[in-house]
Amino acid sequence: MSVLDASMSGEWVFDPSHSRVGFSARHAMVTKVRGAFNEVDGRMYVDPDGPQNSTVEVRLAVASVDTRNGQRDDHLRSADFFDAETYPEIVFRSTSVDEVEDDTYMVVGDLSIRDVTKQVAIPITLVGVERDPMGNLRAGFEGTRRVDRRDFGLEWNVPLDTGGVLVSEKITLEFDISAVRTEDAAADDAVASEGAEQVEGAEQAGSDTEGSAEPSGAENADAQGAEASDAATPAAGVAGLAQPEGSPQVENGAQVAPGNDQRQPQPVPAQQPSPWEPPPGHQY
Repeated sequence: MSVLDASMSGEWVFDPSHSRVGFSARHAMVTKVRGAFNEVDGRMYVDPDGPQNSTVEVRLAVASVDTRNGQRDDHLRSADFFDAETYPEIVFRSTSVDEVEDDTYMVVGDLSIRDVTKQVAIPITLVGVERDPMGNLRAGFEGTRRVDRRDFGLEWNVPLDTGGVLVSEKITLEFDISAVRTEDAAADDAVASEGAEQVEGAEQAGSDTEGSAEPSGAENADAQGAEASDAATPAAGVAGLAQPEGSPQVENGAQVAPGNDQRQPQPVPAQQPSPWEPPPGHQY
């Protein structure tokens, strides 16, 4: 039974961190070398009621080719193969999508490599559809297709003594795609944005409240003390300033002799020598 239903309707984007578009080729006729393009950009429109109305477009950055060998990767980027400097992208655009059986589709389209565009048919299987922990509706697809690289101008090779060639002419294209429906991704972005705005608003409100808060207890006490000092009767202070130097001081209506004024600095009595120190001038 097909898992393709109305819930899948709409536009989907490839998740590059969970998708792989790669290839494999025979090396020296005895083993396989696998590679992939690390930069993948893909979109598709799904119409469950009419798969023929669905579309797929995939773009691969040629410079991102990765076969786990730097020297080989540089050779693939060169004019012997992809010529990444002149043709930076490999592009596939579908022209038709047909359901051949439950969850299996034949995607036909134009594949452009270098300056050559050829029509290819790629069988694709819908592996499943699930909600991920972030709430996104995610679909998985996989498929393979053999092509002749010479059809796209990739003709470089080295003959072997046994009659074979160093790099096989038949290449297997490999697709493992994880796609996310854009409506769900947009909803996640909107929720994240709304949450950020709420946090920012709360921080602003806290800042405003802090700015308009009443002074602390210490600040209030200082303010009250200053008010009390300003409100006190200045007669005593003025009288003290008005008295000439050496005149008797008056406290609570009684005169105080200048020598007994406790507010004046008192002489410090001479300290007696310590019994643990020698008397001045004594030599040991």
